[in-house]
Amino acid sequence: YAGWLSLLPGITFFPLLFAALFHLTDRPRALNALALAATGALCLHGGHVQLVYYCGWFLAAYALITLFRRWHAGSHGELWKTAGWIAASGVLAVGLAAYLLAPLLADVPLVTRELASREFFRSFHSLGWQHLLTVFHPELLGSPRDGTYAAVELWEDVAYFGLVPLLLAIVGGTLGWRRPRVVFLAVSFVVSMLLALDTPLVRVLYDALPGF
Repeated sequence: YAGWLSLLPGITFFPLLFAALFHLTDRPRALNALALAATGALCLHGGHVQLVYYCGWFLAAYALITLFRRWHAGSHGELWKTAGWIAASGVLAVGLAAYLLAPLLADVPLVTRELASREFFRSFHSLGWQHLLTVFHPELLGSPRDGTYAAVELWEDVAYFGLVPLLLAIVGGTLGWRRPRVVFLAVSFVVSMLLALDTPLVRVLYDALPGF
């Protein structure tokens, strides 16, 4: 019941995408912008544009935070330089994947589920707080292998991504809590978990945010 295995390679590229953006904001120059563009294009080739779209909001949030800090510190030249290279890398990434993205424009309402109902958006089931327990074990709420999981698709409902990565994330977050990027990544993790649950926040975003 592993689900769409073709999505997994694309997901593994996202940490590299964050790292490339971090590196570019540290040293805004052409070579680092090219690395970010290449990584972005690689992610767009991962097979699921929706995931790149969601990831892009977190990347945009980090970029805006960085630019605001540069503005607040009075480093206006560095601000515009960083913003320019980020914009250039985004345009280049989309350009490198344009031959894949252009055909999708003909079916935008279908690809973005613009014409779908809220019930279809939820795939006729929704996640509750109890699903967060599956971060510790994928079959904690039951398994389709023995008929103990009553919902539609377990592979869409499970938060489990491995106990070792979870432990490393907790250790890294604890030891590096004073570093702004660690705080940003930890908050992003919590926000992404909240966005997976059926809450008023998700319903507001569904109504207000294009492409959600």
